Amino acid sequence: MYIKKRYLNYLIKGIILFFCLILFKVFIADLYYIPTSSMEYTIEKKSFAIASKIHYGAILPETTHDIPYLSKAFKKIGPIRLWKNIRMIGYRDVKREDIILAKYNDIKIVKRVIGIYGDTIKIINGHTIINSKNERILDTYRYKFRGNLEKSIVKKIEGAPRIKYLGENLFELTLTGKEYGKIGNKKIIAQSKINNLVSFKKDSIFPRSMFSKWDENNYGPIIVPFKGMRIDLNEENYNMYRQVIGSYENVNLKKHNSKFFLRNKEVTSFTFTNDYFFLLGDNRMESIDSRFIGFIPKKCIVGKILFWF
Repeated sequence: MYIKKRYLNYLIKGIILFFCLILFKVFIADLYYIPTSSMEYTIEKKSFAIASKIHYGAILPETTHDIPYLSKAFKKIGPIRLWKNIRMIGYRDVKREDIILAKYNDIKIVKRVIGIYGDTIKIINGHTIINSKNERILDTYRYKFRGNLEKSIVKKIEGAPRIKYLGENLFELTLTGKEYGKIGNKKIIAQSKINNLVSFKKDSIFPRSMFSKWDENNYGPIIVPFKGMRIDLNEENYNMYRQVIGSYENVNLKKHNSKFFLRNKEVTSFTFTNDYFFLLGDNRMESIDSRFIGFIPKKCIVGKILFWF
C-alpha cells in the first residue's frame, strides 16, 4: 500500500511539473532551433535561441494545436478553439533592430525588425534606407582586402572580426556598415558580391505585382501599414497591399473593372486594423524575409530573441 501511494505521489508531481513546463513555454520563454543561415554574422546556422514571451506579452493559444507538448495528441481529434488573438500585457513594444521570433503561416522564423509601422522602407543597391535615412549599420556584406591585416584595422572592428584567408595575400572580411565606416574604404579593394549577383525571380518578390520591378537588392519605397492607416484604392495601392489585406485584415477585397468591392459593396478606400513590421535577415542574400513574404502583423510576433548558442 505504501509503495502504491509513493508511486501515486511521483505521478502527481510529474503531472504538476509537466503542466508547469507548459505554462513556462506559453507565458515566459521557449527554446527554438534555427536551422538556416539567414541570421548569420549574428546567429550562426544550427544554433539554439531563447525567445522571451514576456517582453511583448505572451500570446494565448488560439486552439489546442497551439499548446506545447499536447498539440500532437489533440491533432488526432482536430483543433478546439480556445482564444482568438489575445496577447497578455508586455513591458515594452517591438522596436527597430530587435531580433524576434514570428509566425508565418505554419512555420516560425527568426529575423531582425528593420521597419516598424508607419516607416517607409527602401533598399538601393543592397543598402537599407528607413525614412530617407541610410541605415547601412544594419546591413552586413563581404569585402575583399589585400595586404597585411594591420592591428590598427582589426582593433576598429567590434568583437572578433570575421576574416577568411583566400590565398595570395587576399582576405575576405564580413563587416556591418558601421564596421566598414570605421575602417574606411582605402584598404578595401572591392566589395565581394559572393551570392549577390543571382536575384530571385521577380515574381517571388513581395508584393508580387506585375507592375513591380523590384528585386532583393533594389526594393521599394513601401510604407509599413499601421492601425488606422487609410489608403485610397487605386491600381497601385491595390497591388501593393492586397496580399496583406487578404491574409491579415480578414477581409475579401475584390477588384472588377477598375472598381473595388468589399462585401459586395463598392468602396474607394481601405483602413488597416493592425500594426505591421518589416523584417530582414542579417545575412541579406541568404534570407527569405519581408522582401518575399511581406509584412508581419504584431499578432504574429511570438517573442524577443534574448540569447543564442
